[in-house]
Amino acid sequence: MKTQIISQKEYTNQNIDGTLVFDGDGDGAGAAAIWLMQNPGKYVSFTNQQKSQRDLVKNVFETIPEEYIQNKRAGVFDIAAQQNREALEQLVNLGVNIDFIDHHSNISINGISDFSQPDSRQISTAILAYEHYKKKLTDEENEKAKDLAILGLANDGKSRAAKKIFENVNQEKMAKLCYYGTVLNYAANLGHTLDFTEILKGLSSENVLDYLENSKVAEVANEMETSTALLLSKTRRTSKKGLEVYTFPNQSSKDKILANGVYSPFLNSEMEKDPENLHVGIIHMEDGKYKVAIRGPNALSLAEKISKHYNGDYGGRETAAGFSTTQTVETSELIAKLGE
Repeated sequence: MKTQIISQKEYTNQNIDGTLVFDGDGDGAGAAAIWLMQNPGKYVSFTNQQKSQRDLVKNVFETIPEEYIQNKRAGVFDIAAQQNREALEQLVNLGVNIDFIDHHSNISINGISDFSQPDSRQISTAILAYEHYKKKLTDEENEKAKDLAILGLANDGKSRAAKKIFENVNQEKMAKLCYYGTVLNYAANLGHTLDFTEILKGLSSENVLDYLENSKVAEVANEMETSTALLLSKTRRTSKKGLEVYTFPNQSSKDKILANGVYSPFLNSEMEKDPENLHVGIIHMEDGKYKVAIRGPNALSLAEKISKHYNGDYGGRETAAGFSTTQTVETSELIAKLGE
């Protein structure tokens, strides 16, 4: 059976085999594409163009009449389980056969096949999909599923994990997949709205790298390269023992968009090259306040410590975290605090 994917906007009342609901990034799309290898058919795609996952599943009911949903299939990937719990329960009550995969938490709803791993933030949803289905795939499908899993891991800033898990993959190919995974993750920060239903169509029907290198994703990648070079040319670097700090200049609104799309992937790449030390990016905000990203050992605990000192907010995971300040502070003081 050939797979056909219809966007939410394209759908008119018609028979379908089911629905796909996934986070609009490389990890969600990668997991969905792997699932489709074992579940071909005609599906309506629901994804989030603006990164909000709240009520994403609810859109299914607002788009498709119940008679076209009842007793069909649904694949749900990399989305906030609790924010969509009520709508998922409604699907179960309609007899929908749901497969749910996420790397943040289980869904724990009777009637849903849940292949998630709770608190597995060091991996990704696409790798969970690959591990679940790999024994059922043909050799050709398995190679493609590996590419999609690598893309998902890199999308979530876990290129090192991808290289370790798939150590036998050609290094040049690995580097390209990790690169495009990063681009998919940060495209929105550069002001691009990528259509992840179209991306899913491409990833499902074509060679993964061939598609990425000849799609809008490549255009975004080129802009990111240019933006990175431009921004880094204006950036001040401060080196201390075990610490590299990059202070981005005071910026116009446009430059701030560029910084938001550049500094995180840049710091991720620096951490890949030097995982033993801390790599910090500081962006000037209004009124002397700052947005700070940290990559490296104990990044989260450092972000928590300093944000509390400045009454700011923090978040992230062990090796990739960030915080903001709500108090006016000199850059030199902030750098000194990071080096304590």
